[in-house]
Amino acid sequence: MNKNNYFIFSIIGILIILNVYLLSISDRNGKIETAHINEGYNFYDNKFVTERLNNNSRFLSNRPMVSIQGDTLSFEDHSKIIFRYSIGNCGDCIDAELQAIVNHIESNPKLLTILNFFVFYNNNSSLADDLRKMRKLKLKVPIYFVEKMENVELEKENIPYYFTIGEDSRLRDFFIPLSGRPYLTQAYLDSYIR
Repeated sequence: MNKNNYFIFSIIGILIILNVYLLSISDRNGKIETAHINEGYNFYDNKFVTERLNNNSRFLSNRPMVSIQGDTLSFEDHSKIIFRYSIGNCGDCIDAELQAIVNHIESNPKLLTILNFFVFYNNNSSLADDLRKMRKLKLKVPIYFVEKMENVELEKENIPYYFTIGEDSRLRDFFIPLSGRPYLTQAYLDSYIR
């Protein structure tokens, strides 16, 4: 089973679990609260569609990418997982993802070989704060300064997200993490490590 199938089956499984949970919610009269069910379906439908919207976009960079730490980004040996965020995104969301990544690296250090950060900082103070936070977390991941991702609709949403870049420079497998649900991030990351 390839990575895309594993990821799609994971999403379907999550939707089924969500469906069972939502069906178990009832009001005082024992009737199912359809408003909660519809909200849940709409949220996950929109999330799934948004994640798939940008698949197969091309990564447009006509110059070598060098990280803040001096590493050069190469896709020749294998695909890379990218965690994309901007300092303008939800701070708690970013912090939760950084902690989820740290926890996952502890159990699977191989993640460090394929994970990269594409980050936009609007000032040096934000960069310094972020680097201090990563040192405190003992997180040693290459950070690339990327002001804007061309041809990526998710940029307009102002939220952190993951995607992969393959040897053909195509962007695939977008994933929007959910705050408070690190197991979804873990499932996403696991699908690329095995």
